[in-house]
Amino acid sequence: MKMKWFLALVLAFFMAFLVLLYIVSEKANPILLDEQGRPINAPIEETP
Repeated sequence: MKMKWFLALVLAFFMAFLVLLYIVSEKANPILLDEQGRPINAPIEETP
C-alpha cells in the first residue's frame, strides 16, 4: 500500500515539474537561430 502512495507522489511531482517547465519556457520567449547564428526572422542581407 505504501508503494502505491509513493508512486502516486512521484507521478504528481513529475507532472508538476512538467507544468512548471512549460510555464517557464513560455515566459522565456526564445529566439530561433539559423546555421550562421542569426535570428530566423531577421532579414537576410545578400552579399555580391
